[in-house]
Amino acid sequence: MLGSALCPTLAQSGHKVFATDLIPENDNIQLLDVRVHKQVAEAVGKIKPDMVMHLAAETDVDKCEIEPDHAFLTNTIGTQNVALVCQEQDIPMVYISTLGVFYGDKIEPYTEFDLPNPINVYGQSKLEGKDSSRSFT
Repeated sequence: MLGSALCPTLAQSGHKVFATDLIPENDNIQLLDVRVHKQVAEAVGKIKPDMVMHLAAETDVDKCEIEPDHAFLTNTIGTQNVALVCQEQDIPMVYISTLGVFYGDKIEPYTEFDLPNPINVYGQSKLEGKDSSRSFT
């Protein structure tokens, strides 16, 4: 979702982009399953990027509720895999989280200083991914 917009923008700005996805939609996107540490390590080792923008996530909120193991495997363990590989190879990682880590009852906009309080499995799995990636960076 975000990567579909960000990758072309970065490429048009002169950056060399190596896009990956679980289901590559064209030849410009390589297969990568962040849930598999070995795949992440091999891809990062081969590409040797200056930075990793970790945008992979299971964003289907209903699917996360029905299949919480899938949500945590993708959003938490997948993020841990990317963070660990980036730490091992001394590569900066940018992680995009979600508003879903907050309860949603605040009138004004949330900030990074607000305490997270997810109301569903999706938000909890993203929060645990964010929290776990901090311990590696």
